[in-house]
Amino acid sequence: MKKCTELTLVFKMGRSKVYPVASSFHTTSPTADVNLQQKKLTYSQLPKLTLPPLQDTLAKFVAFAKPIQSSSQFDETCKAVDNFLRSGEAEKLNKILEGRAQKFTNWLTPWWLDIAYLEARTPLPVITSPGVAFGYLDFKGPQGQVECAARMIQAALNFHHKILSDELPEDKAGNIPFDMSQYKYLFGTTRIPKINKDEIRYGSAQPKWARHVIVTRNGHSFHVPVYGQNGELLGLDDLKTQIQAILPESESLNPHPINVVSSDGRNEWAAVYERLKKKSPKSIESYENALFIVCLDKDVPPRPNTTTQDEQMQQALTGGGTHQNTINRWFDKTIQLIVAQNGYNGLTYEHTPAEGPPIGLNYLKYCLFNIKKIYGKISHN
Repeated sequence: MKKCTELTLVFKMGRSKVYPVASSFHTTSPTADVNLQQKKLTYSQLPKLTLPPLQDTLAKFVAFAKPIQSSSQFDETCKAVDNFLRSGEAEKLNKILEGRAQKFTNWLTPWWLDIAYLEARTPLPVITSPGVAFGYLDFKGPQGQVECAARMIQAALNFHHKILSDELPEDKAGNIPFDMSQYKYLFGTTRIPKINKDEIRYGSAQPKWARHVIVTRNGHSFHVPVYGQNGELLGLDDLKTQIQAILPESESLNPHPINVVSSDGRNEWAAVYERLKKKSPKSIESYENALFIVCLDKDVPPRPNTTTQDEQMQQALTGGGTHQNTINRWFDKTIQLIVAQNGYNGLTYEHTPAEGPPIGLNYLKYCLFNIKKIYGKISHN
């Protein structure tokens, strides 16, 4: 029996408290910060994103304009496009794009990331954080919740290691291969709120992978180690011990649930975030580095004229508001696993760093398949 690293409570009444947790270790996978020698797959070398011919771009612009404009407006658009082409400015700008296309593997990605995501000042819930509702799992109560959370953590960590060791089958549409690099952006990644434009901090870009997750309950947040002192993954019993230790420390609602501010507009959240970082730098560092978030939610009965599944989707999208489970969310983190006590679980996915397929095609398939082996058939009602 070895002693585990400490289980730390983050942001409780503005303080950090530490609770030592004893645990034995089970090696179920190699560490994340050493060379992984598993069955590595070779992925296709994709070509650079090509720049379309200038004439094609202008023709497509005109074609898209026609259905949404009146005849007179469309005539003006056609004249403007013709003048733009004749002026020589179009050719000059296209040359700049051609140079950019040579420089970048994908000349569009940095612009797309900035304009579509990082520069947007709207809140993250719903807009860039889709929710995923899992099929019903047959368990009830706090102990069932602890067991399920531990299994979800274990499945997620094993999937993380498959990504690191290039063991995942290549995503394809028919015979067309997809880019597999986005999978390495899923774990340990977070958006950092900034005035006017956010930053994105990739877990894969850090010197070492994190060895902890954040577990939230009743608005309290806990730094939970998921690796042993020698870098081995904790076994299922050890994970359950870690989570079980959280319950008596989080029975009451946190009167100051700072997590909820992550659902606000980005500039508003950025201002609060900077103050938090100065006051509690270690706590913020714990959030930023965490591999993912696990939300131990309280059950919420369906609203009038809605079903349990409707409420489940509401929880996955937003947490239901400040009087429900939004106090358990940290919307900057890419992956938030949601585990309720009634068997209706889900996931909140801040998808700035990656598109839908890395989560939808493989992560959910892998994790839910492993959960299904324990709980039997998953209901899709």
